[in-house]
Amino acid sequence: MKIISSKKLFSVVILSLITGFAFSLSLRAEPPDKAGREIRERREKGLTDQLKSVSGQVSVITNDHIGIIYKREGQVSYEMGFDLTDELSSRYRSPLNRIDRGDTVRIEYKETKENYEVTYEDGSFREVSRVTGREAVRIHFVRSGDRKFYLGE
Repeated sequence: MKIISSKKLFSVVILSLITGFAFSLSLRAEPPDKAGREIRERREKGLTDQLKSVSGQVSVITNDHIGIIYKREGQVSYEMGFDLTDELSSRYRSPLNRIDRGDTVRIEYKETKENYEVTYEDGSFREVSRVTGREAVRIHFVRSGDRKFYLGE
């Protein structure tokens, strides 16, 4: 077994910290688009709220969050997570406690999108929308599910 000197260990730790810091800064920087064009400016255009609904099987439910699997393709499952509004979680505590993993529900939710315009170095621009939050407004119980569907329990 090889013993590492404290100088080498210190330099490895410092190098790791510098690499992590540089990586975190690169995540904050505006990434180039898929064509590799550098972004020159980003102008905020505001937030929009839209009511939507989706049905699926409950994968997780807590006091302030619910996740559902809304689509399956072979071995791939598509899941969405929703925050529960304060009114929904406090007013309907008892009915929510009866919902369990595997149950089928329909969720009406408010989706918040951030809208902005991106200008590239070459002068071209495009409008972009990004979902920043989903908040469940109503949960409709559809049917009880197989409790063993999830990971072979």
